[in-house]
Parts: sequence; structure tokens; C-alpha cells
Amino acid sequence: MNISTLVEQIKAIHESKPLSDADITNLIQQSGFKLPPSYLVFLAEFGNGDMTNLGSYQIFNQDIDAPDNVWDFSRAKPDAPDPVPVDGSSPVPKSSLFCLMTEDSNGGSWCWLTSEPDADGEYPLAYYFSGSIDDDYDGENPVQQLFYRVPNFTAWLEMLVRDKQEVIRSLDADFRLHLG
Repeated sequence: MNISTLVEQIKAIHESKPLSDADITNLIQQSGFKLPPSYLVFLAEFGNGDMTNLGSYQIFNQDIDAPDNVWDFSRAKPDAPDPVPVDGSSPVPKSSLFCLMTEDSNGGSWCWLTSEPDADGEYPLAYYFSGSIDDDYDGENPVQQLFYRVPNFTAWLEMLVRDKQEVIRSLDADFRLHLG
């Protein structure tokens, strides 16, 4: 499914506040990152809709940081290791991570891996989790790493629209991260 079709499905349920070209240009300059094309389409067609609290909004109970509240991972998670381990892959530089949201209801963060652009300028996303993943909850297996890599923002948004719940809930169906 393409990004515009996904945005239309979201707009049928959630209020949209598309950003102007000037707002998007300003956001790109402020962020310090080359934002993926799919996210730029999302901002232009949906923007900063359904504000629920300062700094973020929700789509199907999924927090997303407001576009004017952009965060680089290093500022949002100063205690994270550098490089940041990635489950099933090589670690990535902490400075290369840019947050779609700095903290969700589980304390985790969805981050773009900007050191891994594809031919279209899209980045994979992965879920940063800091906590214990042991089955007996005794805290003996603490982790600070990225899990559940998603190919790009369009694929992430497609899961959100399809399942109508936090994307991490769909991906962590076996409760590996013990999110509750």
C-alpha cells in the first residue's frame, strides 16, 4: 500500500492538520537529519493531527511525536550505549538514530536508522527498549538495544492502520519484551 492511501485511511478516522511546505522545510532544517520521503508525504498530507498532549499525538493509540518536537536519539536517550546494539544485526552509531517518537506508553522509542538508507532515501525503523527481558522478571537480563526492525515508515504505518494498535504490540506478539 502506498503512503498516500494509508494517510487517507487515517484521515477518515483522525483529524488532520497538514503542514505547509514552509513548515516542512523548517522542520528539515531544525532536525539536522534527512527525513525519509514517506514521512515528508505524511507530514504534507496528514501533518500534526489529533494532538492529545504536549509534544505528541495519537493514531490508533500509537504515540507519534509532533513534527515540531523532533528529537535526535542521543538527546532523548543519553544513557543508551554507543554504538546501540540491534537484535539480529550489527550495532549502529547512537548519533545516527532519529526518533519518530521518543517514548511510548511502554517507555520504548521508535527510531529511524539513518545510517542505513535505501535507494529511495527511506530508512528502516527499529524499537529501542531499555529494560529486562528475562522470563522471571528478576532483572538479571537487562538490555538496551533496538528490536523489531521494520523496512520503512510506510511499512510501519501500514501495520498501524491494519492492526489499529501500537505497532510494538503487533510485533511483540510473543511478549519477548514483557510489555504487558
